[in-house]
Amino acid sequence: MIHSDDGGSPGGLNAAALPGISASEMPLRSSPPFNDALPDKLVNGQLWHYTAARGALGILEHRSLRLGPVQMMNDEGELDYGLTLLGNRLQQRKPEIVARCPAVEAEVESIYRFARNGYVQHLYVGCASIEPESLSQIRGYGEYILGINAEVKLQLCVPEQNVDHDRTRPDPYFTRGVFVSEWRPVVYGDIKARELIDRVIDSVVAATCSDLEREQEFGRRSSLADAARMIAATQFVACAAFLKHPAFESEHEVRVLASVPIGSRVVALRPGKYGITPYVTVEAVSRERRDSLEEMSFINAVKLGPGDTDSTTALFGLERALEHLGYQLHPTLVAIPFRPR
Repeated sequence: MIHSDDGGSPGGLNAAALPGISASEMPLRSSPPFNDALPDKLVNGQLWHYTAARGALGILEHRSLRLGPVQMMNDEGELDYGLTLLGNRLQQRKPEIVARCPAVEAEVESIYRFARNGYVQHLYVGCASIEPESLSQIRGYGEYILGINAEVKLQLCVPEQNVDHDRTRPDPYFTRGVFVSEWRPVVYGDIKARELIDRVIDSVVAATCSDLEREQEFGRRSSLADAARMIAATQFVACAAFLKHPAFESEHEVRVLASVPIGSRVVALRPGKYGITPYVTVEAVSRERRDSLEEMSFINAVKLGPGDTDSTTALFGLERALEHLGYQLHPTLVAIPFRPR
């Protein structure tokens, strides 16, 4: 199993984990701290995940949560919004950046183009909210509201269809280059986002300046400069994945982010809203060492909002499902006078 990272390490964006790059062929830049690209840690320990019946059943059955690619999030243009804010801020700070290190301007612009063009480490995101009874999210995502204990750390797991029981297929990228964040709050609007954007820009600029100084010292350019750019570009994309337009602020969304190297067995495929969709699955850390089914899950509550079917009937089915699956939870109905149809 791959345990989550609390941010004390470089965050898994390690160039040694990239396909075709051995551990002895590190680029000049070591990975900047991944947390520079993420909002501050979430303080509130209770979260809520909104989904439909099919999604809720899958989460409850497998005691796990699927994370999808940041490029395929539900809200159209969402990643573009964050990257645009970041690009605008780069332009505003260009005189300051050039004054600090004149040669860095072209490099940072190249890194930003990498981020825009998707030349980054593969990033996956899962979403929840601090709002337990949000009508807008019931309408948008589904009437099943699963309570998540944010204090439970998450780890990536290999989906059953990818398990190599005979151990005949090596997976050199299974344990390297992997990162699962803690739940972090989404930042809404350009004013609130500026502090986070400035932090990731400062991190990338400092690392790039260091690279250029070392290249000048040794009189050569690293043969792995593109890999170093990709690491920095991934930080830009990770930052953008936590930025949303203020029109969505009522959702009070939080997210968990996973970085997974290309070719890892933790990635699976499914048909989705936007076509064939890769995804990864996270579960509670050290699941195999827990004593009971209840302790194996990060789900600690279940609510049922108004949906397409009779609420009393749907609640009956939900109660029986929880009993059958070994949960000692008592679902409750959300008292919102809303009729979907």
